[in-house]
Order: sequence, then structure tokens, then C-alpha cells
Amino acid sequence: MEEDKKTTMVNGTSKKKDDVNKLPGVVQDYMDAGREIMVIESEDETERFYFKKPNKAQIDRYLTKAQKGKVIGAIDGLIQDTILYPKFIQFKAAVNEKPMRKVALIDSMLEDLGVKEEFSVKKL
Repeated sequence: MEEDKKTTMVNGTSKKKDDVNKLPGVVQDYMDAGREIMVIESEDETERFYFKKPNKAQIDRYLTKAQKGKVIGAIDGLIQDTILYPKFIQFKAAVNEKPMRKVALIDSMLEDLGVKEEFSVKKL
């Protein structure tokens, strides 16, 4: 299918370019309430996922499950707790073909939360 120059694909759906920069209603409402949003976009910019910034309890649940060896369950739980758009069921369909993509999404989220910051240790 040849893509019209006035359209683009967002989350697998063809959208007019003018509509791509508009935020989904649920995301706009969340931002209007003064809450922080995390946007994770595919490298080719064809998919965009909106997440609430995880709170301490959500991060603790994620870490606890992951430490027990339930990594995929931990990832699914954190995504389900924090995804704003698309809905979790639509998200699952979007990653169905390549299910490990959700690992890359979580890595991006955790990186934004500081997991890859580096520190050095020095003896006093």
C-alpha cells in the first residue's frame, strides 16, 4: 500500500499528518490534570505509546516480580498499570507479532527513570 504524503501510520492505523501531532483524549486529560506522561515511540516513528510515569509502588511490584524470575509477568504488570494509550488490549495486539518488543519498551521506560545512570565509587 503506497502511503499518501498527507497520511502516516500511528499504532498500525493510517492517520492524516495533521492528526498525528494531536494527543489522544485520555492523554490530554491526564496532562491537563498536571500529571507526567512518558511517550515511547518506535525508531521509525510509526508507533507511539503513552504511559503514566510509574509511581514507587508500581516500580516496587515490577522489581519484586522480576527478582522472583517472573520477568514477563513483571513487564506485563507494569505496562498494564501505566499505559494510557492505546488501551492495554490494543497494545497486546500491537506487540503480538513480536512479543519481546515489550521488553524494549520497558527498557526505554526504565532508562528514562534513571536505571542506566552511571556512578563511580571512590575510597575515602
